[in-house]
Amino acid sequence: MAQRAFIKKGDLIFVLAFLAFVAGVLWYRQTQPPVEGNWAVVTVDSQEVARYELSAHQESHLVDLSPYGVEVELELVDHQIRFRESDCPDHICVNTGFISQEFQSAVCLPNKTAIAIYTPEDLPPHP
Repeated sequence: MAQRAFIKKGDLIFVLAFLAFVAGVLWYRQTQPPVEGNWAVVTVDSQEVARYELSAHQESHLVDLSPYGVEVELELVDHQIRFRESDCPDHICVNTGFISQEFQSAVCLPNKTAIAIYTPEDLPPHP
């Protein structure tokens, strides 16, 4: 008795082509230079605590969020922002690295802290 193939050759080619397309789009977005005027909005426990125009920070600038009750340090440099240090157990937020493009975000769940990137047109009103 002949066994039927679980995945057809055509289906496999389609899936591989789709994955290659998605990888290409992600690579393209990551390699684009930062857009002038993008803003980073920092929230702690869903409350905005700071916002930074990324193009204003070419030199390294450290931000301590301990006044807001979280042991987190952010770094702004070369139009980008990242979690530099955190007291959370797994450091996923720190390992996320720098972000600078619209729709990117980085989150530290144990500290309820988030960074979101906005264009000037999409920037939420200041509370």
